[in-house]
Amino acid sequence: MDQFEEFMDLLSFKSLMKHMIYSADKLNHELYSFKSSKICLVFREDIVEMMNAQANNLNKQITDSKVEISWFDTAYSEPWEHPLMQMILYKIKKKSAK
Repeated sequence: MDQFEEFMDLLSFKSLMKHMIYSADKLNHELYSFKSSKICLVFREDIVEMMNAQANNLNKQITDSKVEISWFDTAYSEPWEHPLMQMILYKIKKKSAK
């Protein structure tokens, strides 16, 4: 959002993000029937909260497949214990099993 502010107003930015989420959701439904593929969008939590305040039914698209990443969490002794790495390794394992 920070760099977008130089080029567009907040209302345009919100509209762009909202349409991107709806488009990714629609494409994910179509891609799944085609080849079990998925489009992943990554947002900061403050952007998600701002978007939820603006669109009532956007919450379903966001929370259905939501993965929260704690970038600064140092509670993991090994890199592969971090939720992001677990998700990546799961995807690799699932894909290689086919």
